[in-house]
Amino acid sequence: MLGFASPLGMSLTELFRDAKAVSDSNADSTVAEAFQGALQSKAGTTNFESSYLTPNGEERLLKFTLIPMCAPTGETLGMASVVSDESASADLRRARVLLSETSAEMALELRTSLATIREWAEQMGRTTDREQTRSLAGDISAEAGRLEKLVGGFLAGSREDQALGAGA
Repeated sequence: MLGFASPLGMSLTELFRDAKAVSDSNADSTVAEAFQGALQSKAGTTNFESSYLTPNGEERLLKFTLIPMCAPTGETLGMASVVSDESASADLRRARVLLSETSAEMALELRTSLATIREWAEQMGRTTDREQTRSLAGDISAEAGRLEKLVGGFLAGSREDQALGAGA
């Protein structure tokens, strides 16, 4: 592909508007400026990312690979560009982080509740007072009920996430 061609006849500036290019080499430039810089550069392949807001208001994570197309004399004739939409991958990474955080919180809650139940059960084993035994049994039952709701809520949320993922 020589040069840049758009099916709509739009320029890079019109197409990508003010979207910023993020890479190691161009700290503060727009996507259009990154294309222009890559076209003028002799550095070879250029890679960068951009957080792009579509006309519909959707945020997309785009990865760009720009490859200069050169004549045998070394003169740059144009540029091939590969643009990949990594939004789904970014969404998946965020979902994994959220799941990891939720799982860590769930594990802490479970560990704390189980330690509490174990302590109450040990107290029950040491006491001969029937009233204290009934009280501890009620506490254990209440804590078990709380755990049941906690795990049920976690599993219900997991099923909802799966249903949303299947519908996407």
